[in-house]
Amino acid sequence: MERDLCPREKVSKARRFFKMIFKELLVDVEAKRITRIDHDVRMMLKEQNMCVNTDYRVGEVPGILVGDEFEYKTEMSVVGLHFGIMSGIDCHEMKGVQD
Repeated sequence: MERDLCPREKVSKARRFFKMIFKELLVDVEAKRITRIDHDVRMMLKEQNMCVNTDYRVGEVPGILVGDEFEYKTEMSVVGLHFGIMSGIDCHEMKGVQD
């Protein structure tokens, strides 16, 4: 049985799967001329419950360190760092005032 992973290991695992699937689809896309592979990868991982930190939060995101680099907003979404895939910066209302 697989041991419980710490938040950093969960994030690393999700990012590895994202990059692995992305590379596999990239080969197919070059032949089929399909765009937005990153969205397809995100949906696949979401369907397999491979996304982590899926609750909206303010502040620190478990498993994410300052300096971590991401190539796509969808990769950030998979690890719970960004939820607005088609929009800009995430925001929410707090005490009736939008921050």
